[in-house]
Amino acid sequence: KPELFGEIVRAAILLLECLIIKAIQKVMDIAEKVIEKAADIIKVAPKETENPIHTKDEPVVQPERKKIPFPANAQRKMDMQNKEELPQQKNIATVKKSIIRQIKVEQKSVLAETKRLETERPPQPKPSVLASKYPSLREIDSRLKEQNRAIFEREKKRDRLKKELSECTGIFKSGRRKELQQEINSVDNQISNMKKRLSSIVREYKFDSVQAFYKEFDAAKKENLEYQAARAEYDKIYGEKAVDTMSVREKLRQKEKIVKEREAGRVHQARQKDKGAR
Repeated sequence: KPELFGEIVRAAILLLECLIIKAIQKVMDIAEKVIEKAADIIKVAPKETENPIHTKDEPVVQPERKKIPFPANAQRKMDMQNKEELPQQKNIATVKKSIIRQIKVEQKSVLAETKRLETERPPQPKPSVLASKYPSLREIDSRLKEQNRAIFEREKKRDRLKKELSECTGIFKSGRRKELQQEINSVDNQISNMKKRLSSIVREYKFDSVQAFYKEFDAAKKENLEYQAARAEYDKIYGEKAVDTMSVREKLRQKEKIVKEREAGRVHQARQKDKGAR
């Protein structure tokens, strides 16, 4: 029953909307928490890597020692800088791995939820055998209509000739009457051959007669209209609200890209601040 089907479909779509909203909201909440966590770790990292010896001690009097100049070693300075930056780089790498791990977990959960929701949706309407044949039958119908139009033009010409023949009276018009009659006979032969051509067209497609073709054509047209109506109803209910796996994956990729861009910006700012402090 159409009414019962409509109620079932509406109930299914309401449930589908709720589940999709919950799944997407869950992804957004966890992504925001991961971003906040990453920001906190990056803020703490520079403080942990600073030199802890900054207390103000009382000056200790040391006996004067003779200063011996040592040659400057650029490689040694570079090694010291690398040692200072190494803990911060490890913290940044750990944060990145944590973010990527969280995003992958959410991707798996959302895709699993999407797959489950898709299995709960009713299947799309499918055309019947006759409905699927309708496009090819319509091409045959177009050929027949074109042939019928040509026959109709010949019939109009024959009617004009017959009218002229009926008006052509008198002893001196016998020659003209003979010509008109010959033209009428010629047009009749053309019309007869063109009507035979109609049967030849349908026989090319394995139909016994034009009547047999149009019997199947009308049935296919009816079933095609029923299929189109069912498909339109399905699209109206599930068209924009249906779960699209590719769109969900695209949203996840966009979310992952945004998180990585924010993280890269914060890492860059932390490095700039650390360089400024040194």
